[in-house]
Amino acid sequence: MSEKLTVVMVEPHKAPYAAKIDDELSALQKAVGGYIETVYNGDETIIVCNEEGKLKGLEGNRRIRGGASVIAGTFFVVGDDGENFRSLNESEVVR
Repeated sequence: MSEKLTVVMVEPHKAPYAAKIDDELSALQKAVGGYIETVYNGDETIIVCNEEGKLKGLEGNRRIRGGASVIAGTFFVVGDDGENFRSLNESEVVR
């Protein structure tokens, strides 16, 4: 049985919310609707989004990097533990 990760899920047109996702590739892919891509935030958290979101024409969700890039489709934010993902702690979930 896989471990559960505490993440912040961000769907288009919805407020972000805390969620639990199984820490296995198929569950991560299901959460974003396809192959995953990681975007490092520089603050010990990672955005995990659909690698082909823009190519598939998914709806724009949020702008990142000062508005220079748009993430398309549902994504989630998870903790960075070096080579692995980790659950977000309480303070990371609320910011």
